[in-house]
Amino acid sequence: LTGVLYILDEPSIGLHQSDNAKLINTLRSLRDLGNTLIVVEHDAETMLAADYIVDIGPGAGVNGGQVPVAPPRRSWRTPIPSPGSTSPVRERFRCPLRTASPVDG
Repeated sequence: LTGVLYILDEPSIGLHQSDNAKLINTLRSLRDLGNTLIVVEHDAETMLAADYIVDIGPGAGVNGGQVPVAPPRRSWRTPIPSPGSTSPVRERFRCPLRTASPVDG
């Protein structure tokens, strides 16, 4: 199928680390076929493979949350700490957080 919007919620959950590359390649293949993918993910390797990241900020869920302005790809920090590191993902993808203003509607 092409021209399809796929929304995936943490597809890396339960995968062995060695299977992440297969998942990432599959997601890229779907994208390259002309599809759009929205992926909710916390895995750093998968996040680094993304074309675009939007961080849903503090108060997400029933409280509505905030959407900081997403950083351009070139500003993502690399390299990722080695496996087993205790650094939080947010430290790996640090960017200035600016909160979008609510829109009256």
